[in-house]
This record gives sequence, C-alpha cells and structure tokens, in this order.
Amino acid sequence: MSLPAQTLEVQTSRSFLLPPTVTDTVDGTLNFNSLINPPIVSVAPWVGINSQSKLWMHCECIYANGRPCIIELAEAVPVSTSPDAQAFSCELPLDELSKLADNTTITIILMVSSDGTLEKQSLNSVRYSLMFQHPIILTNYSRWMTDIGSNLEHLKIHDLILLQAHNAGVDLVGAGWPADQWAACQDDSFTYQLRNGARALDLRLYRRSNATGTHQEFIFEHAGYDANRNLNHCIHGVLEFAEQNPGEIIILNFHEAVIDGREFYVDSIIEIALGNRCIPPTAMNLTIGQIRSRFPGRNIIITWNHSQWYCWPNVHQTWTGEDLNGERDLYNHITHIMADPPKDQLWSIFAAGYNLLGPIRFGPSAIHWDCFFNRLGSDRYRQPSKGNMINVDFFAGTGVVDRCINATRTRANQANRSRPIGLTTSNITTDSIHLKWFSPLDNETIKHYELSVNDELVGLENSLQYTFKSLKDGVTYRLQVLAVFNSGHGAAAEITARTVGIPDTIKPTPPTDLYFVFFSEVNLARLQWTASTDNVAVIGYQVYRDGLPFGQIVQQTSTLIEVVTNQSYKVRALDAAGNFADSASLTVTADRIPPANPPTFALPQSPSTPSAWSGIHPVIMSRLSAIGSTATAHRSARLLPAPVTPIMVLPKLPTIFTRCVRWMLAETLPTPIHCRSLHRTRPHLLSQPTSKS
Repeated sequence: MSLPAQTLEVQTSRSFLLPPTVTDTVDGTLNFNSLINPPIVSVAPWVGINSQSKLWMHCECIYANGRPCIIELAEAVPVSTSPDAQAFSCELPLDELSKLADNTTITIILMVSSDGTLEKQSLNSVRYSLMFQHPIILTNYSRWMTDIGSNLEHLKIHDLILLQAHNAGVDLVGAGWPADQWAACQDDSFTYQLRNGARALDLRLYRRSNATGTHQEFIFEHAGYDANRNLNHCIHGVLEFAEQNPGEIIILNFHEAVIDGREFYVDSIIEIALGNRCIPPTAMNLTIGQIRSRFPGRNIIITWNHSQWYCWPNVHQTWTGEDLNGERDLYNHITHIMADPPKDQLWSIFAAGYNLLGPIRFGPSAIHWDCFFNRLGSDRYRQPSKGNMINVDFFAGTGVVDRCINATRTRANQANRSRPIGLTTSNITTDSIHLKWFSPLDNETIKHYELSVNDELVGLENSLQYTFKSLKDGVTYRLQVLAVFNSGHGAAAEITARTVGIPDTIKPTPPTDLYFVFFSEVNLARLQWTASTDNVAVIGYQVYRDGLPFGQIVQQTSTLIEVVTNQSYKVRALDAAGNFADSASLTVTADRIPPANPPTFALPQSPSTPSAWSGIHPVIMSRLSAIGSTATAHRSARLLPAPVTPIMVLPKLPTIFTRCVRWMLAETLPTPIHCRSLHRTRPHLLSQPTSKS
C-alpha cells in the first residue's frame, strides 16, 4: 500500500508548533538521486519561544537492508529567538540518506521545551513525514570516477574511498585444485576486477627460479598457491583498462615482491609498458584536478618499496594479527583502527575473512561493512580525512563497491563546498599578484586562510584578499588558497597567473657529457647527458639527429632512442623565453664492443647487473674530450648499473618501442613478433603469454 506524500501528526493540543521544512522536496517527496548538497531541515520560531527554549529532533527511517534507522539531528540545542531568522536549521547527512531504501517514509520528530527541561508541561512535539525515493541507477563500474564529475578533482588520492581487491592475482577462474579452495580470493582476472569497480589491486609477486627466461618467471601467489596469473597478465589488463578509461585512477600495490634480486628486470618491464601512464610520487599531496592538469594522460599509481622514479611508498595495510578472522573479528579490528586511522597517506584496512575452509565470501549484511562506512565522516570534508581503501575478498555481491562509490561522491561534494570560490587576480606587476576570493559554501566558522605559491605555504590571511610578493618577472605561478575551519582544513582552490615579464636574453648552459647506454644487441639505447642551468628555468631538452629535431621535447636528462649507426646526435637546452644552447655532437660508430684490457692492468670484478632484455651488461659509449664541436664516440669498458631515473623524471618512450611492448604483452598473438628494433630480443618477451581466462 502506498503512503500519502506527507502526514502531519500534532502530538499536543496546542497547535502553534509548526512542522519543520525540508529543502529539495517536491510535493512532499525527497529524491536522493537529484541531490547535490545535503537537504536543510529548518524549524520556524513558535509562540512562546524564549532564551531558555531548547529543541530535540531526529529522523526515523528504514535502511535498504530492511533494518530500522534513527538519524539524530539535534539534542537539547538552544534556539534563535530572532524574529527574522529560523529558530534552528541543520543538514540531513547525505551519507546516511544514501543507505536508505527506495520508496519509504522519513519521519522527522521535533520536540521543543519552553524552559529547556524535559518536564511534561514544558514540552510540545510534532511529526512530519515525507516520501523518500532512491531508485536504483545502473552504475557503469568501469568509469564510476569519471561519472562523479568535476567535484572529484577537489580530493587527494588518499581522500578516495576505494575497494582494494585482496590478493588480486589469485582468482577462482585461473586457479585449479587445491588453490581454488585454499588460496583464491577473487572471482576472476584483473580485468574483471577493474571493470566491476575495484580501483586498487593488492599484489604478491614471486619469482620461479625454474622458469627464468619465460613470462612465467614472475607469478602472483597467495600462501604458496597461484592461479597462473603472471606479471604480463597484470600489465596487459591494467594498461588496456587505463587506456579505455582515462578518467579512472588505478593503484597497483606490490604488497610483496619476492623476486630474488631481479628487481631491475621487473622494473624495466613496468617502466617500458606503463611508464607513460604512471603518476609520479611527487603528486602524492596534489588533488586529482592538479594531477590531471600537471600530468595529463597519467592514471596509474605503482606502490612498491623500490627506488624508482614512478614508485610511491607502499600502501600501509592493517591486519588483525590472526590467520583466522570472522566478521566479528573484523568488526573489532575496524573499530580499533578507525578510532585513530592513518592520516595523509595511502592505506588499506583489512576486511577479508578466513576460516578452516579457506577465504570467506561475506554477504552485504556482514556487520563489519557498516563499522567501516559509518565511521568515514563523509558528511563534511576536513583534512586529514578518515578512510582510504578497504581490502576485500570476493567483492561481487557484498555491496562494498557501491558503498565506496557513494562515500567518495559524498566526500567529493563536501570537498567542493569547503573550498574558497570565485578566485580572481588583479594588480599584477613584475614581482607581485593580488588575489581575491569568496568564502566557501560550508557554513562552519573559518579561523583563517592559508596562501600558497606552487604548493609552498607563504602566508596566512583573515580577510578575503592577499597580495603575493617577491615573485620573479615573467613567470607563471600556481596560487592556492585554503580555508582553515574550527574543525580542520577544507579543500584548496587554485588559479594560475603570470607576472609582467622583463625580456630574458640569457641562454641556458649547454648540456654536457653525452653518452649512450646500449641494451645488449638491439638498436635501442638510452642517450644521457648532464643537466643545463638557466637564470629562470630550463623547460626541456630537444634531441637533434644529423641537425634535425628528433623525437619530442623531454624534461629529463635522458631519453630512449632507436640508434642509427654513423649519425651524429646533439642535445639542445631550452628556456621559456626561446633561448637555447647546444651540446657538442656525439657520433655513433658501428663497433660497440669494448676493447680488450691493457696487458698490465686488470679491471676489478663488478657485480652482475643484467640489462632489461638479455642479462648482458649494457655498454657505455662516451664522448671524448676533443678540440672543436664534434668527436667520434669512444667505446668504454665501464659497467653501467641499472639506470635510475630521478624522481622528477617523467619518461616519454618512443612510439616504435611502445608499440613493440604492446605486442609483447598481447594475449591474442599466436606467434612471435619481429620488429626492426627488437628482432634479436629474447624470444620469450615477444611470445604469447598463457592464460586460462
């Protein structure tokens, strides 16, 4: 039987107490899917209101799982006696509304006391009922971050509420007996997990010494069992998903990597295949909007305790400390952790169960889900936020993905309300910029504002304007303002502005010490050089081959090149004003084999450093000191350790090399691929990986 749109029951003979009003209602109906901000419940002044009056108010409703729910809104709150204002108003929290069932009734119960006591003769009450609609919307789990919209851009990565697929590399489809019983923690492959809403993969990578030289050398395991999922499977699935859904952010958490000193090999595969999409760890404290602006086209985060430019610190994972865990154990664990959760970092709370029959498949009513989501505090955004990832087995059917999406959407909406708005610049000079803004929509009292230039704090301000001083002329700056509320920091707002320029005629210093690093017998090599300096800034380097520009402008001091013998190379340093300086030239010869050692000298034994392709030491070709601007390349017998790219480097790989790697990872090619650049590469890197899914 359908309920009337609204029902009013006055519980006192004195009818002067008006029912509360709720914003965003249409004909007494509140539709959750049309809400952007929390609805406001308001109470009008009543006859007899005075300075001692207080009120109590709560909602009675039904959760989607059928359980009754009470949402406390006010308890013994003093009221306003101004005739021109509401006696009281508050928000209906979106995170609570998101849990309610569709087509049910919300009953708001208001009770007031004329003298602030609970004596019967002083009390009056009224009930107000409205219809609540929360129709199911089919979610595109492959692009749920994209569909949240621009509000997501105000969050940092550690503000997101994400489902992390526990032991993502061991699934039922890939596993056989006994792994499917004792070790499998997910239903299907990496691609399945990403397409169904998971955005973080918990990975445990191990090396098989008896499979060296094949793509089964690096395989994912759990408790000694595997599901025939190897590193190539993971990279292939993640790369395909990242390219098809550029608005989604994927976190690959190498929780364990027991690979017997073969880090350089694994690192080479990851960097070559995913490097162009990796977000560097320098973006750790940036908002998603800032990441998308400063690192366009990058949407993969690698967390691994490994010293490479793309590696973020590993995800901090909590654990109960016990091998066997039921929902009550997990409830107690989550309660303990959420009382004082990790802050301002990527972290994951353990929520996966295990008993004597293996991993547990929980249903949507398991008590530890509510324990986590009810403690997120998503109804108001403050830094540091609570909660980041929840580590789950067999997540399909738990409802956790939807709850993560709803919690992230709510937090994003609240972050948008907490940021200053209407930023404008004026009075721009050669060394200063004046900034104005309006207060955030969030109505909490603001203590002051923090002002930053290029992410560095430069001042505090109590008013709604500030002048940035001591700037350089002709430089574009990122100006940020952030409100500090009584309860914490809100989200930052950002605008870019450029100071008035004075012509810059000073050239950068030339790049020096050019040399090539060749990988085994292939024609691919890394050209490296020493960085240039400039009075303002070096914005990039352009490689020239035989006098013509070659490849794209890069910001790092090395780049991968498909080398052609007997051609000369130079590097040009560029600044923003158009000034440049060229290095001396370096010519590649056909002979790349180091000469024999002189008879009276012996080279010290160096530790074996395998190249990315064949396990043979790369050879350095270095420029000799020479008279004039050019010199023929010299073959050096020095051994090169694994090249370590500086943390700020964002390598851009040549198109032909990226294409070869794609072929290498493809799961549909039945025969090896032969490419002009890689035709002599080890066959296993180009052959078809095996897969059971």
